Amino acid sequence: MAESDYSNLNLQGVDIERLDVTLLQGLNEFQRLNNERTRLIFEESGKKRDYNRTFGYPRNITYNQSLNRTKRNGIAKRLLEKPAVDTWSDPPCLIGKKVFIERFNEVISSCDLFNKMYELDKLAGMDSYAIMVIGLKGDTSDMSQPVSFNEGAEVAYLQQYPAFLAPVKQWIDDVNNPRYNMPESYSIRNTSGRGSKEVIIHHSRVLHVAEGSLVNNIFGHPRLWTHWNTLDDLVKVVGGSAEMHWFAAYMGLHVNIPGDKQLKPGTEANLNRQLSDYHDGIGKAIRTRDVEITPLGGTTVDPSGLFQVLLSSLAIESGIPLRILLGTEAGALSSEQDRANWAKEVDNRRNLFIEPIFLNPMLRLLVNMGVLPEEPGLQWEWESGFKLNRLERGRHAYDIGRALVNVKKTLLQEEEQVVPGQQVASEVDNVSATETAKNFIGHNLTGEDYSEEVLKKIVDLAYLADLFGKEISDKDAAEVEDPNRVRSAKIPRINLERTI
Repeated sequence: MAESDYSNLNLQGVDIERLDVTLLQGLNEFQRLNNERTRLIFEESGKKRDYNRTFGYPRNITYNQSLNRTKRNGIAKRLLEKPAVDTWSDPPCLIGKKVFIERFNEVISSCDLFNKMYELDKLAGMDSYAIMVIGLKGDTSDMSQPVSFNEGAEVAYLQQYPAFLAPVKQWIDDVNNPRYNMPESYSIRNTSGRGSKEVIIHHSRVLHVAEGSLVNNIFGHPRLWTHWNTLDDLVKVVGGSAEMHWFAAYMGLHVNIPGDKQLKPGTEANLNRQLSDYHDGIGKAIRTRDVEITPLGGTTVDPSGLFQVLLSSLAIESGIPLRILLGTEAGALSSEQDRANWAKEVDNRRNLFIEPIFLNPMLRLLVNMGVLPEEPGLQWEWESGFKLNRLERGRHAYDIGRALVNVKKTLLQEEEQVVPGQQVASEVDNVSATETAKNFIGHNLTGEDYSEEVLKKIVDLAYLADLFGKEISDKDAAEVEDPNRVRSAKIPRINLERTI
């Protein structure tokens, strides 16, 4: 019987339906086993494929690696410093009671507080955490013990360290302690040309900051580590293409000596010397006889495509728009939308990271030491992260000037315009020129504010704004509503051209 001939099969007494069910169950079991086999194959393949090892990425990153990268790689330095520069270049003001603010201004001026915060911010972007040690004038107590409250104490110094130089010496293991599982003390390694010295510092003398922390506020994931793999790829593309260009742009010379010719010993030595001088750039010509010299040519490498892909990846990772990331020349062409998006990132960073991790804990430490008096309800005030350039400020001022001139014309209009063919409506139904001006300005001004003298000042101010390209802002002239609360001194823009 042929294999395909089933006509003579005896199926008498066979339950066909049961057979179909059994076959279906067998097929399902086969499919399940095949899926399981496929899963195990992919799982085992994934275990064997170590991406860090395959692509040459380090498993762990150290502070020294971060430091060396920022020293040798300008893009890494830019990624580290750009968020810190735009955060601290316009330091905030603190709003509080007059006595507190006067003491706080003394701290700012005596220890260069905001510059120290800027440097601490950069260190936190390079290691799992960074600390700032607060030293007090005249304090001779053991630094490994809790700081004592001394009303009127003064700050002697602020010194910042990365986690590499300030490992945790002892942890708090008491589950009933509010600082459970947090550092009790740090071991500071002061490394200098005079040698290395270890000092134990109690946590009450230390400001601890960590960027990108999830489980706790002790260890974080610094921003430079986030970009590490992409920066490695960038080095491969830039360095590799440069090396390829070096070898491929000039591939050398082909020297052919015909088979029926034989060079004399002196001639061969002279030819070798000329070829060596030509290769080293000493000579520009080669004198030969009975020798054929042919350039091997060369090729060039264009890495711009991969380079742009990696730069875009860094822009996405950091949240910095690409044109702003590339620097001044490209940043000058960046759109207002790019700068507005980055300004929003800076404002969010100030509110969600700088204030709760840097500034407020610093105030609490200074209060506990007696440097500042106790005061609730303090408020930080920042300048907007969005800055108009000179051209935009001029255009903005020009628009304001034109608008204010139109307001003056509207307010000084003595007679209301009558549309031909219509009757003048009653005062109740008709919106007066003054009300129109009110709506245009957007302020609730009284009738006294619309005197001729006030209007003249408004127009003069508009012309000045148009002339000098300055913005008109009520914010700088506004006073704090509570007369007992004042702002801290406004620190000028800080020059942050410092190295780590």
